[in-house]
Amino acid sequence: MPYPWIRQATDEDLRAIFAYLRSVPAVRNRVPQPIDPPETH
Repeated sequence: MPYPWIRQATDEDLRAIFAYLRSVPAVRNRVPQPIDPPETH
């Protein structure tokens, strides 16, 4: 996450990012089930 840049973004920058993200179509994908880590003994 580029938090140093985001922290310094202006309200105009953030509105533009939000507008762009809302313009991108949603992606349909199946999220796989979580996999338990192997047990180590």
